[in-house]
Formats: sequence, C-alpha cells, structure tokens
Amino acid sequence: MTDIVDRLRAMAGPIVPNVCTDAADEIERLTRERNAAVRVLRGAQAEIERLRDLVEEAAK
Repeated sequence: MTDIVDRLRAMAGPIVPNVCTDAADEIERLTRERNAAVRVLRGAQAEIERLRDLVEEAAK
C-alpha cells in the first residue's frame, strides 16, 4: 500500500491539498480502519476458540 500512497503524494507537488493528497490520506485512513477490524476479528476468533474448548471439555 505504501508504494501507491508515496506515488500519489509525489504526484501532488507543492499544491496541497489536492486530489492526490486526498486520495493518499483516504488510503491511509482505510488501511488503519482495516487493521483495527482485523485485530477485533482475531480477538473474537480467539474467544470463540476458547469457548469451543470449554464446551468440548464440559461435554466430556
């Protein structure tokens, strides 16, 4: 992702803000949101596995 962001920022030139810097900012924002969502999903998956293990243990 960084490559496209760097390229967009380089294309922007001295005029800021413009569509290139706006696009680069949006890519970075969306990347941060995606990373946060992935962390939440991994935590949820770990909790599901923990609960599944408890259910299996209780069923023995």
